Amino acid sequence: DNYNSSYCGAASEEAEIKKLIEKASGQLPMRLPPLPLNNCSWGGEDCSETKCCNDVSCDEHFTACYPYSCYKKTEYFSGCRIQAPPKDWDGTWLGGGAEHRVIPAGGAQVQIQGTSLYCFSVISWDAPRPKPFWSTEAELANNIKTHGVSIFQCDGHDFYNGIQTPKAAWGSFSNIDAFQEIWKNVQAKGAYKNFDWTVKVDADAVFLPNRLKMHLDKLRTPKGSKVYLENINYQFKFMGALEVLTREALDLFLDRGHTCIRGKHEGGEDFFMKGCMDALGIDHQTDFELLHDKYGGQDGPCTDGWAVAYHFHKKIISWNWCYNEAVCGTRDKSCPAGLAVEFVMPWKPNER
Repeated sequence: DNYNSSYCGAASEEAEIKKLIEKASGQLPMRLPPLPLNNCSWGGEDCSETKCCNDVSCDEHFTACYPYSCYKKTEYFSGCRIQAPPKDWDGTWLGGGAEHRVIPAGGAQVQIQGTSLYCFSVISWDAPRPKPFWSTEAELANNIKTHGVSIFQCDGHDFYNGIQTPKAAWGSFSNIDAFQEIWKNVQAKGAYKNFDWTVKVDADAVFLPNRLKMHLDKLRTPKGSKVYLENINYQFKFMGALEVLTREALDLFLDRGHTCIRGKHEGGEDFFMKGCMDALGIDHQTDFELLHDKYGGQDGPCTDGWAVAYHFHKKIISWNWCYNEAVCGTRDKSCPAGLAVEFVMPWKPNER
């Protein structure tokens, strides 16, 4: 956004031209106009006009996802399909998937989104331990609250009551549908509107809000952008332990997210939400250093000095060790910001 301009005119116009230049410069930094929203079709809808499709199909590990395409069936109807159309269709290809738009960092002359954070965690207070040697969600949440860390270090914070769901094969509780109700509660409370960003963070993730603000400073999101952050270079690049989006993105998701509910959902809450945001026309920025997640194969001590969240730590002692590693560099309370721990054990792979 840095440029040199030449102004042409008679010598008698020089004073007026300088005034116009000063007036334009006085409006900097400028706020960029909003980008148009996607308007694509879902499976079963007529895509004759939109010529693009919202649905995607992924392999079983969510490592590769492919968009549906819009094919002409008759002069009256076109449909979204992942496979080639049947022989009785016209078969003309009209377009592919919805645009997955990346927002570049704003330059020096562009207004930048602030860094105030509204952070929340969802806690199933009465849920039992997923495994006998893990802490309950309530125990993890009370540990966070007692020490005033994680979401309590944000500019605004809340706990929302979770909905207990059947246990998934990996030992955690599945969350495919429950979060649709949670987001309705976030909308009803409305606290997120007072902050620039909303952050949903799992209680078993060691979360460092001040680091997130440093990442946001580096991303330089243009003010008012409808943006979510891709947080990890794994699978579909948006894992639910740390979901970060602008106030404007959440406004749109809460207003129109219900239109994404199309029968059976594939994947978990995070995959559904990302696909829905893409379909609604919410843009994204990418920062693969936000989240270190053991589900993504990122095992190791919490000593890299830059990640915003470390997931997962299912036991209070493990959570506190990680927090101390992140803020003190060691597992014990070796700095004023550290947490007191009963004992210390060396890090080992697959620690929970």
